[in-house]
Amino acid sequence: MHGVTPKAARTLGVKLKAYPRITFHISIKGDVEMEYRIEEKESINLVGVVKYIKRQSAKYYGK
Repeated sequence: MHGVTPKAARTLGVKLKAYPRITFHISIKGDVEMEYRIEEKESINLVGVVKYIKRQSAKYYGK
C-alpha cells in the first residue's frame, strides 16, 4: 500500500504514501408514481437438498 515493506516503513526518514478516505454518495430519485396493492397468497411448500462439507485446513507445499 505504501510502496515499501512494513520493516522498511519503521525506519526513520522513509516516505510513506497516504490516500484520502473513500467516500460514496448515493442519490435515489422517485419521480414516477407507482400504484401497488398488498395481496395474500396461499402457502407453498419448498423442497431442497442439504449437503454438509467437512472443513479442511489448507496445506502449503512451497519450496
